[in-house]
Amino acid sequence: MKKNTLLFYCLMLVLSTTMLTAQSKKELKKQKKLAEYAKTKMLVQNGQFVFKTSYIVTQKGDRTEAIGDGLLIEDDKAYANFPFIGNMNRGTLKGSNNIEFNTSETDFDIEYNDKRRKIFVKFEAKDKNESYTIYITILGTGKATVQISSSSRGIMSYEGEIQKVVI
Repeated sequence: MKKNTLLFYCLMLVLSTTMLTAQSKKELKKQKKLAEYAKTKMLVQNGQFVFKTSYIVTQKGDRTEAIGDGLLIEDDKAYANFPFIGNMNRGTLKGSNNIEFNTSETDFDIEYNDKRRKIFVKFEAKDKNESYTIYITILGTGKATVQISSSSRGIMSYEGEIQKVVI
């Protein structure tokens, strides 16, 4: 009987240790995600970041690799140069087919969802021939999606990540 009791207590000790280890791993993972989100949120709040494009996603869902700097945000300014492979809604473009704009005094609408660790940024930009509405969804890890709606072109999406501006 004493042998069974001793075996029972040993088994309980092993099980409780295993549960504590699993719980601490889960807690560490959660803390890491919160730290990543805090870093990403600080980057956006500072108002200076660059969106590095990895993929272009067309309206049809076609995904094409595209490496480069797509969007630079500096305080109230936005500079963009995105490759465009979609459909034109009207007319033809003169010069580059890329989506390009350079704005100042831009009004950024920023919403933070701390519970889901997401950041949403919206702003508008214009160049000589087109106007754009830009939506940026930033995950806590820094991964992001930029969606651009244009007055003359089909909607385009770009996947990538945001990073600190390096001068």
